[in-house]
Amino acid sequence: MKKKILIITLCAGLIVISPLTFGYNVESNIIKLESSSSKSPVIQWEKRFGGEHTTDECHYVRQTSDNGYILCGRSAYYNPYGWYDAWLVKTDENGKMIWNESYGVYGGDELDDAWSVGQTSDGGYIFCGSNAGGTSWLVKIDCNGSIEWEKSYDLGGGLFSVKQVFDGSYVVGGFSGSGKALLMKTYANGTEQWRSLWVFGRYINRVNSIEVTSDNGFVLTGWYTPYDSDYRGIFLVKTDSNGAEEFQKTFQMQHYYQQTKSVHQTSEGGYILAGSRTLENTPTLVLLIKTDNEGNETWNRTYDNSFTDKWFGEDVQLTSDGGFIIIAKEDDTYAASWLIKTDVDGNVEWDLIIGGFELNRIKFVCVQQTSDGGFILGGVADGVNSTLDDYYIMKINMINDNPPDKPELDGPSSGRIFVKHTFTASTTDPDGDDVYYIFDWSDDSNSGWLGPYKPGQEISASHRWTTFELWDGLIRVRAKDSHNVMSEWSDPIRFTVPRIRITDNFFLLRLLERMPALEKLLNQIYHLGL
Repeated sequence: MKKKILIITLCAGLIVISPLTFGYNVESNIIKLESSSSKSPVIQWEKRFGGEHTTDECHYVRQTSDNGYILCGRSAYYNPYGWYDAWLVKTDENGKMIWNESYGVYGGDELDDAWSVGQTSDGGYIFCGSNAGGTSWLVKIDCNGSIEWEKSYDLGGGLFSVKQVFDGSYVVGGFSGSGKALLMKTYANGTEQWRSLWVFGRYINRVNSIEVTSDNGFVLTGWYTPYDSDYRGIFLVKTDSNGAEEFQKTFQMQHYYQQTKSVHQTSEGGYILAGSRTLENTPTLVLLIKTDNEGNETWNRTYDNSFTDKWFGEDVQLTSDGGFIIIAKEDDTYAASWLIKTDVDGNVEWDLIIGGFELNRIKFVCVQQTSDGGFILGGVADGVNSTLDDYYIMKINMINDNPPDKPELDGPSSGRIFVKHTFTASTTDPDGDDVYYIFDWSDDSNSGWLGPYKPGQEISASHRWTTFELWDGLIRVRAKDSHNVMSEWSDPIRFTVPRIRITDNFFLLRLLERMPALEKLLNQIYHLGL
């Protein structure tokens, strides 16, 4: 296990200590939310985890028995070699971090990654991935993140999905170094019990998702490259409890590039698969395939919209009403995410687009319905302080309450240092609820929640910038109602502060704090344009 490294910095006479493996937790990230249906859900909360100099990629999140969440992925501290460590984060039900742990040899020539995690029957966790340049890896930890055992398997590939079996053992899926699709069963201590391999095409036969079925067997899906083309096909395999194949199905279309990322058994015993489909030189569509209990396709659906023409289906889960929830991402121009709720036949009931455009680059890769009927989303977002990625989770609320309308924001487009600049905002609420506002100053600070205010009431907030370099950022405001249901962010105001040549601002700031009259005078001079 990697030990946490503390950075100790002397700043303005104060000692600031921060763990390298945990940078910051921002409650109110910049979000663009669009809904195509009046039944669309609303954001309950959002959380970000990462470091200023790390690239952190969350691959998987699941709700735990205490209604909190467990996240897994990897964290790469900035280095010229591309090294990274597996990183797990445990939160409470409101997304507040309880603990975080990194696994691997920090700073060494290591590639340690965690692709899938689950809570075990003893309250601990099991995760799988790859380490040391591609060796398959299975790690059991206790409820506080301490390693109980870890196993490496000389498979030459990687593990991407893990589940605990009813007898306390584990089953994992991935691929071997020879490019074969892999299903492996271990004992409760991680020792290999058996493995099964499949070849569907000439290379990259990869298992992306597995599930334990109602008969204690296993179902797995992934993609392969056919022998006669460079495109991708989809496979679905069902085995018994000993890994013996019961059926295998492939879904291949000429000139189509297809892949699946997720599979689940449905209530009637069939299977649902989610992924994407691309015809050569045409848009990439979200793909949903439904089969019967023998793997025969009963229907398939594809989904697209006008926001972008590249949507990759990442995960599908069953919902309590018998339908499905799908998360997809756009991984190129916009870096947005698309949440789709369907009925049992794959017909869209509601959907929403999250992120996209400048400062809204959000890529969710997993979704799960939570115990309260909402949804938890996990993935990555651009870092607050840089373009490096952070872990990012969002809780979607399904209560019957409408969010406040998108706020209107007004204020200056430029200013001067040490001078407080005032911005105004107002919004209405469809339900007539009182509203609160939070201003994002785009300098790693915000106003905190202000209020309550009556709907339609104009409010103001002020902020002072203290940088001596040219500063340029986007000021935004967001509202929430008395039920903590949040609006989308306002349209931004681009605000600039010109560079000023003063060697040290520390004493001037202290002077302004001690002499409020001087600050008032500077404000008057500024507004007179002197």
